[in-house]
Amino acid sequence: MNKTLKLTGIHTYDTYIKKCNNILNTPNVPEIKEWLDSLRGRLRPATIRTIKSGLKKSILETYRGQSNYELFASVLDRTFQDIKVDRADAKVYSEKVLNKNEIHKLIKNSAPRTSLIIETLNLTGLRITELLSIRRKNCCHEGRYVFIRIVGKNRKERRIFIPVSLFNQINEEFRGKTFLFETINGRMITRNYAWKEISRKGLEILGKRIHPHTFRHTFATRTILKDRKDIKAVSQYLGHASTSITADMYLHSELKPKDLFK
Repeated sequence: MNKTLKLTGIHTYDTYIKKCNNILNTPNVPEIKEWLDSLRGRLRPATIRTIKSGLKKSILETYRGQSNYELFASVLDRTFQDIKVDRADAKVYSEKVLNKNEIHKLIKNSAPRTSLIIETLNLTGLRITELLSIRRKNCCHEGRYVFIRIVGKNRKERRIFIPVSLFNQINEEFRGKTFLFETINGRMITRNYAWKEISRKGLEILGKRIHPHTFRHTFATRTILKDRKDIKAVSQYLGHASTSITADMYLHSELKPKDLFK
């Protein structure tokens, strides 16, 4: 390996691929392994795992078409399996979840467009990319609700729903032609913009760090633990690959400071 790694077109991956190219110049597998090892203790395990996945995808794209590519890909797969990353704690603890009052403050005090994005994330539990990718043609009125076809991770399809009243507010504010949420220039809103805007509002209004996925955690916690909805139904609605993923994240006991220090 002696080439600059290609970008993948996936923003999260490409951010770190650029860093890898800048640091290592012409990255090779031993150097990449050493670099990933150096990130331990500085980044969360989940972030390092994402970087590892992005680098592997980039290497495969960079060397696609070379002779003996299938053998190369097989060896690369085994090599990356040997690069161990600490297991991340998947549990979602109470500090990662917003309460009803905090949600209300964010919706009330944000600009109309940001407010509607926040409200929709909170009501649906969608991933931010799923929300921004909603196409108008995939929205269907049924009584008092609008059912929306979602194409999630690994092209897995499901449908979610929102009240007609919210759908009408979104239409009036965004006036999208292709996507439900569009810029004033008729383009799809970028994940990066939405992420930064929501993070900024969290600090400004609540004085705490939040991100779009915070509303997904809040939705899941609310529906499973407070509303006592069936975990299988919630898992399917969220688009998780299995019910066990949902259970691992949201069904757990948690000691709080008040339980220990009275």
